[in-house]
Amino acid sequence: MSKALKEFDDDSLAVLAKKSSLYMGTVESMLNSDIIEVLRTAAMTNSRSQNTRPGTSDEARQVRDLMAADPYSMDLIAALGLIYSMEGRWSMSANVLIRGWKRVMEIKDRRARFIYLMKLCQASLREGKVRQALAVFQDMEEPEDRDELKSYLILSCHVYAGNNDLPKALKVFSRAVTGESFKYAARVLAATALCLHQAGGFAAAKSIVDAMKPTDMPCSCTEITTVEHYVETLSSSKNGSSRSALQPAVPRWCFTVLGILTMILLVLFLYWLETSSLRSWGFAPAKAKH
Repeated sequence: MSKALKEFDDDSLAVLAKKSSLYMGTVESMLNSDIIEVLRTAAMTNSRSQNTRPGTSDEARQVRDLMAADPYSMDLIAALGLIYSMEGRWSMSANVLIRGWKRVMEIKDRRARFIYLMKLCQASLREGKVRQALAVFQDMEEPEDRDELKSYLILSCHVYAGNNDLPKALKVFSRAVTGESFKYAARVLAATALCLHQAGGFAAAKSIVDAMKPTDMPCSCTEITTVEHYVETLSSSKNGSSRSALQPAVPRWCFTVLGILTMILLVLFLYWLETSSLRSWGFAPAKAKH
């Protein structure tokens, strides 16, 4: 879409839908990600949206120009909403996609319909509209593709947990990890830790993953411990900030050492200031007598 657009059709939308990322990524991308990276991605993915990016991209401007002549085109509505989501303009994406929500079946490409509803559901979650997210999710068709299905199940866990439907949240969580490796299950736990913690189901989900742990993989235990520590930090935090929980804690002894060094520097500075003042008035420190 780098060149100026003169028309936009079903094929153009299908290409754009393929470029749009799945919720929390593919199975391979999650397996290749460090557990901390998965936690951070989940925290950012579900944080309240902030449209801080200035201006309008060329892609969005071109689609908007076409919409001026055909404002009710579902292909154009979908394209603009997906472009906004790819640029991180989630509030703007939600405002556009909501317009065509109930007309989504007019989109011929199956993947494009799936991505359309997934992005609207995600945008609704980021806007704090959990009931709207649930309503949108209920219109989604469960896909057969493995990557799409795993993304769909992780998203459904967030939606159900956000609506305090813990039994359904745990059910889809179990489906997401069943038959998968322990490494992938640990990352699904990290991806859903925050929402399950808020719904009171993290311990139950963790027990499901613990049961999958191989006896010959002690290093993987560290990943579960990391996720558990993250949740414990959230529980003890007054504001429950998911991002602050990912920051490494500073040991108390560091503050003690810093305080001592500050006092030493202060004493030296005061001594220098006193001697400088005496010299400026013509006084000098008395020399020791022999």
